[in-house]
Amino acid sequence: MILKNIELKNTTLRILIAKDILEWKEGLKGSKLDHCDGLLIIFPDNRIANITMIGMREPIDIIWLDEKRQIQKITEKLEPLREDGTINKVAGVECKYVLEIQSGKVKNLSLLLGEKLAMFPKL
Repeated sequence: MILKNIELKNTTLRILIAKDILEWKEGLKGSKLDHCDGLLIIFPDNRIANITMIGMREPIDIIWLDEKRQIQKITEKLEPLREDGTINKVAGVECKYVLEIQSGKVKNLSLLLGEKLAMFPKL
């Protein structure tokens, strides 16, 4: 994975970029959020992207975006474990990009469902 600075609503985020299946599966496992603000998963085509919190240590916010970079779904403060101790997961929607960021960033950045984001440098 490569680390890039991305501007999102006048805020600079340090984001890991995942472009292949091995990087998608690795995700933000462990303590990667100690060194960055999140992960951008880029798929070669639109697909349903489900998120599983295997190996995660802290909650995250998740944003699913279509090929036009319009927000299709937002999940805030997804905890690694459910109350019963099992690994948490969330069903996704059809998307081209998934942005996983530190918990609370969706609220701090005032991101809204349906909003189009002009955040991506040329990748």
